Amino acid sequence: MLDLSKDGSGAQYTEEEIRAIVQTAHDLGMPVACHAHGAEGIKRAIRAGVTSIEHGSLMDAEAIQLMAKNRTWYVPTIIAGKSVADTTRRHPDYFPPVIAVKALNIGSQIQATFGRAIKQNVRVAFGTDAGVYRHGKNALEFGYMTEAGMSPIEAIRTATVNAAELLGDAQNLGALEVGKYADVVAVDGDPLQDISTLTRPKFVMKGGQVYLGEGN
Repeated sequence: MLDLSKDGSGAQYTEEEIRAIVQTAHDLGMPVACHAHGAEGIKRAIRAGVTSIEHGSLMDAEAIQLMAKNRTWYVPTIIAGKSVADTTRRHPDYFPPVIAVKALNIGSQIQATFGRAIKQNVRVAFGTDAGVYRHGKNALEFGYMTEAGMSPIEAIRTATVNAAELLGDAQNLGALEVGKYADVVAVDGDPLQDISTLTRPKFVMKGGQVYLGEGN
């Protein structure tokens, strides 16, 4: 979206090129995450066997169906799209003109695309493309997901068990279980009733070390 291409819809790799990349990565035991906005590029990547699509802003119905059929993970990064669009509205000269047009057009579509995808039971994992907005705002993504029709519990799952599965490390991540990393976030309230409570953590532990709460 933030490159100098005209509208972000053009595919930059052939399906054969993507397939070669995927095969090489798989030979090394690695998944393949694909940054893609345009429908044609997304479809090529899915057919070539990528593990996940990041952004997926301009997915059409065929791309969504392919993603559901192939169980390709979808990492929507709604916050990224909204943030670049909002930045462009507030500061019209922040991006070069060709990027500004795309930021307003593509950025405003990501949430609606996400809404269509979850209706087709596409597998979703949490991700935010942190870097195009102020750090520490990542949890806003939960609210954007629920606004588009995902239930609060499913939104939470995208950042826990789903993300762990996508990363290929479900044995260590994604749940509060004996033997897994002690990564814990606690909030004052019930996020199933008010998802915005996740933006106001009261306690944060990473790998057993407390970073927020208990006097820190």
